[in-house]
Amino acid sequence: MIRIYGVSDDLVEIEGDVEEEIGCYDKAVTLEVGGAKGGLRVVAEYAPRHASSDVGVWRLGVEPIDEDVPIPWPVRVELAERGYSPVINIDCPPGTPVQRKGAKP
Repeated sequence: MIRIYGVSDDLVEIEGDVEEEIGCYDKAVTLEVGGAKGGLRVVAEYAPRHASSDVGVWRLGVEPIDEDVPIPWPVRVELAERGYSPVINIDCPPGTPVQRKGAKP
């Protein structure tokens, strides 16, 4: 299982086989779980621009890797303990890779 969620206003946490914190102050982060032949993407952003400026919450979304490529594992969304971030729980097998996509800070 891999868990992805936001903490504070600038970190995305990854828990599971991969343990990592990714700095993402003032920008969205895209993570690819699995690979091109099967997996999913998670996009995380703190205080998205569409929200009012006084809303300090995280937005996390899940999308397929490509069209006609099904997400191969169950995905569950819950609210994090402190209540300002969703948690994406991906029931994938041990050793499933997680990679950051796009430009790095």
